[in-house]
Amino acid sequence: MDGNLAIKYNVLENGDIVDMSRASVVHNITLGRLVKSLEKVVEKSCEVLREQSFRWKEDTAAYRMPDISIACDISSANGVDLDSIPWFIAEVLSESTEVIDRNEKMRLYAKIGIQEYWIVEPVIRKIERYKNIDGTMQLIDVIVEDVKNVSFLTKDKMIDISNVWYSI
Repeated sequence: MDGNLAIKYNVLENGDIVDMSRASVVHNITLGRLVKSLEKVVEKSCEVLREQSFRWKEDTAAYRMPDISIACDISSANGVDLDSIPWFIAEVLSESTEVIDRNEKMRLYAKIGIQEYWIVEPVIRKIERYKNIDGTMQLIDVIVEDVKNVSFLTKDKMIDISNVWYSI
């Protein structure tokens, strides 16, 4: 990973924020482009959410804020946080968040029932696709830069990712 992907700043020690980093331009552009691609194929009854705050009773952290989530029940919103379980989450990696995204978050997402989890690596232009199998995220596919269309595991739709990758 490129060391310039994120710039860390102060982390609060009171438990409210575990880690917070300012994202790089490449991270933000990749995130925005992936959201646009997902919005074209997601059912009208669901929402593609960008950096939405969630509070899950199974989680000890005050909240989680996945880069991208797709939720079909947002009726539990209290004005800020959701407690519903999205069926899909994607995290766009930064050097400062990779260990948490690949370990702590992946275990939590499997435990609470996220059906599909993507780890997006914007610098090397790769997407790892995981499927929740019996409460464990199992790697089922690795998508590389030259792949143009990807299907959801749980939805019969193709996502055009041909414009997701960005270089400065």
